[in-house]
Amino acid sequence: MSLGPESKKPKFYAGIEGGGTTWKCVFADQDCEIINSHSIPTDTPEKTLQRVVQFYESCQKEFGEISGIGVGSFGPANIDINSSNYGQITSTPKLGWSYFNVVKSLEKVFAAPVLFDTDVNVAARAEYEFGNASGLNNFAYVTVGTGIGVSVYMNGSVAQGDSHFESGHMLVPKHDADTNFDGVCQFHSGCLEGLASGPSIEKRWNQNPKNLPDDHIAWDIESYYLGILCMNLSLVYRPRRIILGGGVMNRKCLFEKIREQYSLMMASYVGQCGLLQDYITSAGLLEDSGVKGAVLLAQDASLQKS
Repeated sequence: MSLGPESKKPKFYAGIEGGGTTWKCVFADQDCEIINSHSIPTDTPEKTLQRVVQFYESCQKEFGEISGIGVGSFGPANIDINSSNYGQITSTPKLGWSYFNVVKSLEKVFAAPVLFDTDVNVAARAEYEFGNASGLNNFAYVTVGTGIGVSVYMNGSVAQGDSHFESGHMLVPKHDADTNFDGVCQFHSGCLEGLASGPSIEKRWNQNPKNLPDDHIAWDIESYYLGILCMNLSLVYRPRRIILGGGVMNRKCLFEKIREQYSLMMASYVGQCGLLQDYITSAGLLEDSGVKGAVLLAQDASLQKS
């Protein structure tokens, strides 16, 4: 039986990583190869989505129609596909974004089906398919950037309860040198995200974290909090690997500092499979984990429609 002309046409997908600081958009083919990309500073929902739409409309004119759209968004967010509010960002501290529905906004413009998940969940999936979690059925993926998010894979798929995990808001004991800092979370005093996210570092030291040298105490404090997170993830989920991604983790000196803190805190209570540098490690896809995962979600959307 010969294939019809439609089956031979190339398919294109929109992968969107919606962050609190930047929305990263990619236009990709069926092999998840990125054809075109664009970064949009996060503004109001209306302005941000308008620029997202403009980018993809220009891609469609140049290359062809989009078959599916995948969005990995900051949260908290409604990822229940059976909910009437599916695709809605909920009680976020990001000004103007609370209860804005990303999926419905995109569906008003594009004929392609849209699927929606958290940015950390889609990034974890990309690491599972292509990156440093390849071949691991159980692992944890952490993004440390504007916020802190955690996704846990168990038995080869993302784990969740009533909704996605919000481990970034766990309460943590303060570092001895950090007692006068209340954090940046408007909901909780002393939560991990409030004390260890990118904005918390900037507010604590009143400067862009990129300008802080490797020997600054900021990174000792940061590694202390992330060491607590890794210990808690190890004790609660017993993952085979913990992958740390996001903008803050571009500071490479952090990895060894976090491993040192983890070892001190764990105190040999439980071990891990293999070497510690392989257990607590960086994202294999670096800056592309989120958008690659969003492309995979877009492919799922296309298959559900067909």
